[in-house]
Amino acid sequence: MIPQLLFLNSVSPDAKFGLFGVLSGTVLGALLTWITNAFNKHGKVIFFTKSYSDSFSKPDLFGGFEDSTSLDDTNYFHFNLVLEVFNKSHDIKLIRDIQVVFCDKDKVVFSFVPKDDSTKSQTGPNRFYEDVKAFSLDPKEIITLHLHEGFGPNNNINQFSKVNNIKLVYRNDNDHLKKHIIIKNYELPFEKK
Repeated sequence: MIPQLLFLNSVSPDAKFGLFGVLSGTVLGALLTWITNAFNKHGKVIFFTKSYSDSFSKPDLFGGFEDSTSLDDTNYFHFNLVLEVFNKSHDIKLIRDIQVVFCDKDKVVFSFVPKDDSTKSQTGPNRFYEDVKAFSLDPKEIITLHLHEGFGPNNNINQFSKVNNIKLVYRNDNDHLKKHIIIKNYELPFEKK
């Protein structure tokens, strides 16, 4: 006979049961750890819209700006967006190619790579901002993004009449395009009652 089998024949039934319990517990523990790690890697990045505001303006008589009363009266558009970004996973997540997209249902009317307020630099009265860049989130990390963008009179502002939702789109670390709805039923400020 094989020496290992001789060893088992000389062990009491209680010891055999204990040895079986230890071995099966080790196998089950390893299996559960493997399954848990597999699920933890598939955690999501969640975006929370903290605030969104926009303005439509025109030049005033004094060289400044005033709010427009209609889209036809508008020369400038600007928006501010504050987002909280939370990595629910146990892995580092990458966020890149961020854009704010103004849509007519799913058709893109305007899209912007927003400016990141944290990159502000100033030279005299002029302020400069960089486009939001790719960033990574540590596991269970949450960050706040302050973004803005806008454009002037040479862009077809009248196209805003078609916009009915606003989204944030980005690519993740697997190069998949992801979307976060900022405003589902967007209305121009002139149309609000």
